[in-house]
Amino acid sequence: MSLTTTLLIAGILLWCYLFIALGVLTKLKLGWAILTGAILALAVAGSLGSILFTSTLGSTPYRLPLMVASLGVTEMVYLSAALVVVYLVGVPWWIIHLTRKKLLRNKTASPARAVEETPLAPVYVLVVRFLAVIMIAVSLFISAYGFIKAQRPAITEVTLSYKELPRSFNGMKIALVSDLHIGAATRSSFLEMVVSQVNAQQADVIIIAGDSVDGFVKDLGEEMTPLGELFAPYGVVMATGNHDTHLDPWGWIDYFSAQGITVLTNEALFLHKGHDHIEILGIPDRYGYDDLGPNLPATLEHAQSGRNDETPGFRILVAHQPNQLFDNDSLASRSGISLQLSGHTHGGQLWPTGYYTMANQPALDGVHEFDGVTLVTSRGIGNWLTPARIGADPEIIVITLTRDEPTYTPDPSGNVGG
Repeated sequence: MSLTTTLLIAGILLWCYLFIALGVLTKLKLGWAILTGAILALAVAGSLGSILFTSTLGSTPYRLPLMVASLGVTEMVYLSAALVVVYLVGVPWWIIHLTRKKLLRNKTASPARAVEETPLAPVYVLVVRFLAVIMIAVSLFISAYGFIKAQRPAITEVTLSYKELPRSFNGMKIALVSDLHIGAATRSSFLEMVVSQVNAQQADVIIIAGDSVDGFVKDLGEEMTPLGELFAPYGVVMATGNHDTHLDPWGWIDYFSAQGITVLTNEALFLHKGHDHIEILGIPDRYGYDDLGPNLPATLEHAQSGRNDETPGFRILVAHQPNQLFDNDSLASRSGISLQLSGHTHGGQLWPTGYYTMANQPALDGVHEFDGVTLVTSRGIGNWLTPARIGADPEIIVITLTRDEPTYTPDPSGNVGG
């Protein structure tokens, strides 16, 4: 039995237990409690099972039911949190009630030492039932809110200044697109809308930092055709992510190439303007295998072989995961790379799961600097597991590169100094 199957069964059993226990706590009939637990367990299984279908069905008339079913994963997360709140209130109160009942049964016959019973149990039942209803309503509202927020990416503008940026590229704009996750549970018009938004930014180059698809070429090829409408003067550049290598990776690389997208697999691309140039280096995700495994040393060699002189240009590394910055003993920072563009994290997607993501990533989103390399991490555009986002809105990042020119001020002696 695989770990995934084991966790699925364990999760379903846990939910059954929670709802049966909740039924007992609120004085419901045991039979109703068991039935409620079973229904919820089936709902959980259906939501999690829908995830498997989104990777295999591709284009399907059942897109809406799959979206609704996979949204159940969001509900599961926040309803579980709501149940914890109910239990934190209900269990101690229940223990107090049982303790009082025990004291009443053991009270002496003496009226002076008698413990008078209070209507604690009825109040407790009302409070727990009220909390349960409120928490379920709140979790449903959060799920609906998260679905709406996930449907339209925001534009995040970032300006970065570098002394080593060639003057010819001062003001260059990069549109960073990441984690589209187009699959069976993605609405058909979503990619067209994203492409329109990206093109409207009029970037000089568009960079896709992996995880574009969740499915096979034969199923999703037609759904992905709008990607070929992306336009920028220096073209569209892509590095593959972990999801791109799950299903028919070389088929997708050929497909994207046919769409006019330059897929960098441990390769370098040179952008020229006059006598200046910029180098874009692309490596696959760290979980890639065989020829789709990341190989930054080979990528640097490819850049060296394609350069007309010995002087490296301004270097941008495209790597799906932020933590790839530290691979090969932080080779990126030792190789003159100034900027790394990544995705993968989804910004956590569903708060507070981002804290788990931060356990193995240096950044959740935004702009950070490590060892002299600027790391830009996108929250991504699409979604995984469930079509909702809480506290991590989808985004398209537009980066403007500027040259950090030295500022000269008059010296008191009359000389010009900097």
